[in-house]
Amino acid sequence: MKKQRLLAVIELIILLFVFFKCSFAQQDIYVTITTEGLLSTISSTDLLLSDPTITPSILPSTDDFGTNYDGYGRKGGFLSHFGVNTLFEVSSKHKSWLLTPYYDITPNLSVEFRVPYILQRTMEYYDREAEVNGVGDVTIDASYIWPFADSGSVFTTRFYVKLPTGDSEAMDGDYLVPLGTGSLDLMIGSRFVKDAYRYSLLGSLLFRKSGVNKKTVQMIDASDPSHIITSDYDITNGDMLNLSGFGRLLVAPRWELWLGASAIIVGDGETKYTTVDNQSSITESGEFSNNQGMTLLDLYPGLTCNFGVVKPYFGLKIPVVSSYKNDVDKESRDLAFIVQINCQAGQ
Repeated sequence: MKKQRLLAVIELIILLFVFFKCSFAQQDIYVTITTEGLLSTISSTDLLLSDPTITPSILPSTDDFGTNYDGYGRKGGFLSHFGVNTLFEVSSKHKSWLLTPYYDITPNLSVEFRVPYILQRTMEYYDREAEVNGVGDVTIDASYIWPFADSGSVFTTRFYVKLPTGDSEAMDGDYLVPLGTGSLDLMIGSRFVKDAYRYSLLGSLLFRKSGVNKKTVQMIDASDPSHIITSDYDITNGDMLNLSGFGRLLVAPRWELWLGASAIIVGDGETKYTTVDNQSSITESGEFSNNQGMTLLDLYPGLTCNFGVVKPYFGLKIPVVSSYKNDVDKESRDLAFIVQINCQAGQ
């Protein structure tokens, strides 16, 4: 037990080091790119759909179905003070790895740190595809559990803070491919679980309020390098509402089938700008819609096996309905493979 706690402390120290390193690595938000490149990124849904904080907020872990809360039994009936969730999501244009250590502060209160590493993010421009990789936006998740008198039912409230640790100015040559939204986003959600011996049901509601990402874009006249046009942008992604439901069925000792459905509604978002021409001293300002509005429906079939300390999950994210305000972004939706592993190190 002492050895396990020591390993958990070491993991936490490494996590905090990565977090602070990423948090303070980007002090300069001054970039030189084309306005077309910036606007292509703003209006694209790639950044929203491949955000590593979305899928784990929707897809429950094996722990989330547990309803035994005797003592520190929050994790499916085990005495688990801490553990680690790992999630891999792979699609044709997006591959990411998410490490999520968690710690139970009390039997009802827990905290999670979600640290994503984006192995591949690909965005399409009119003449080529651009691709980058790196650390994404870190999320801190605090949840509080309200057990019902019926031991088979629980209600959970969750609060998320998504930090702008991912490089929102990551470039592939002259092409902008953000690794994060560049904004401090807040999320609030709730879950209800009904657990029986052979089956469990889980319903979830999540709302995400997007913050502001400030960028400065400088355009230099190739024929006259002294002619510079500077534009300041305040970019706000569309707010997101998610409603999802999952069920699991015990089909054999240790083996469970999962099936879930998720609906995502995203607002248009907006961008405010101010443009200054250094030669004419003309200043323009205004705002425009990002046209990010969309309604999406996905299915999550999967299979999990309970090995006690380790519980692997293998599944798919299948796009079913895609309704966009901006039809150009339809190509962003494709099948994703998901592997999720929960390790309860604190047993």
